[in-house]
Amino acid sequence: DPYGDYVLRTFATGDYEPATDILLNFRLRLQPRQHWITTDNKKPSWWQRVLQNLSTETCLRLDEKTKRSNPWKLSTYNPKSLFPDNLTIYGRYELRQDILFFENVLNRSLRLRWQQSYELNNRYLEGRQSVFRREQSLRYFHRFSSEFGGKFSYQFRRVRKEYHVFDRNNRNIFSHAVQFELSYRPKSLLEFALAAKLIADSNREPNPPTKACLLSVVPRITYGLRKSARLRAELDFSNVTVAPRSRVLPYEMVEGKHAGRSLYWRLSGDYRMSSRLMFMISYSGRYQPKGLVGYGSRVMHIGRAEVKAFF
Repeated sequence: DPYGDYVLRTFATGDYEPATDILLNFRLRLQPRQHWITTDNKKPSWWQRVLQNLSTETCLRLDEKTKRSNPWKLSTYNPKSLFPDNLTIYGRYELRQDILFFENVLNRSLRLRWQQSYELNNRYLEGRQSVFRREQSLRYFHRFSSEFGGKFSYQFRRVRKEYHVFDRNNRNIFSHAVQFELSYRPKSLLEFALAAKLIADSNREPNPPTKACLLSVVPRITYGLRKSARLRAELDFSNVTVAPRSRVLPYEMVEGKHAGRSLYWRLSGDYRMSSRLMFMISYSGRYQPKGLVGYGSRVMHIGRAEVKAFF
């Protein structure tokens, strides 16, 4: 559908090769404040007070489908050649490092994130594909009072995608994104919010590079009913500019949006019928720019209903 959901169908070719699946997950969380919880009245030093508001989380994930006869040889490979082309069917690793400040403070919090991933895929008939991603981001939340709150985030992202076929264009995208959000909650069950986002992307693979800029404004309202139901409505006004104008944007740029002005609207609601049963319904629409190939209408409507049961 227009939002990227699809049904994957796999057909067996009859050409089977023995393979070994490797899945590795590692998570390390450090909370220095746990080491200075004392029952006496001794005042902590300044460096202890700093560390009490600091916590870190490190996550590592490795997923590989390989033709190696001995998968335990994985640790002997150099990280730069972690997935050999001649032995790897599919391989992906992801490393994430978070530094959290004031994690348990209600009125403010700060998160610094560094994330890197690499993916190699040899399962396509057209040839090998590789994707390298790196992200550095900052997110800050501050509650000014019981009614007003705000969020600020900045993200730098790089995506390097290589197709090892002649008729596909490689991508080397550098992205900067800034987002603000202000919220007002006059009552505990009612919230008004206004978010603004600015994204500047550059694909440096072609010459001259393709540059795109996204400006988005999103007003939102959320209302709760008797603590068992919730209604949410939001509008998304977006404008995308491209230079040179004749360039076609890859979906990795400016959140996959097309050049021009777009309008998105979303209505959703959920109702908890019991502790084990929940009903959800949503409707979304999109007013797209003119001249898009493959769409007969400029307006698209999508509705969805879902029932969840917990056992």
